[in-house]
Amino acid sequence: MRVVKILGTSYCGSTVLGYAMNTAPGFFFGSEIKRLLKDFRNEKYAGSFRKCDLCGRDCEYWTSDFFAELEERNTNSLEELYSIFARRYPEVETFVDGSKNVLDASRRERHLHIISMKHPIRLAASRIYNHREKLGITESSYHAFKEVLEERTDDILDYIKRYLRNIQRSYTEFSEYAPDSYVFRSDLAHENNF
Repeated sequence: MRVVKILGTSYCGSTVLGYAMNTAPGFFFGSEIKRLLKDFRNEKYAGSFRKCDLCGRDCEYWTSDFFAELEERNTNSLEELYSIFARRYPEVETFVDGSKNVLDASRRERHLHIISMKHPIRLAASRIYNHREKLGITESSYHAFKEVLEERTDDILDYIKRYLRNIQRSYTEFSEYAPDSYVFRSDLAHENNF
């Protein structure tokens, strides 16, 4: 089984890319696989396993048997998880992992990498909208949201500048980590019907 790892930041379009790849014969998109690792589950979900983003509890891959094996083995490595998955589901030729920011230098050469991105202003807009409550913005309608942004322009611009510096660092790191990676521009893909 070959592994395709999607690199990127939050709201970069990795999920839509993964779902598109999931439609190809022999491909399986498992969303953010890191969420199945023991340490991550313990930190974020009190040790429990999340249901499949697409199929819910009826997923033919994320089954209770599969989760039980991960639990029994205390799986805390993506490589081990890929190996367990490949053994259980030999029909999957290409496993797509959308964990985005999990970089393992010792394994970098073993996988194909796709850097998912969109225009920085679109990334910033997605970030602000999806983190609006953390920014103290309770409005969600376009007009009310726009009014708040206009009232808090300086505050929001400072937030955007910090965010853009962070994503610049992240994408520099991705390109250094996987210089031969493909680049997927999710905003352009949407405009061109994929």
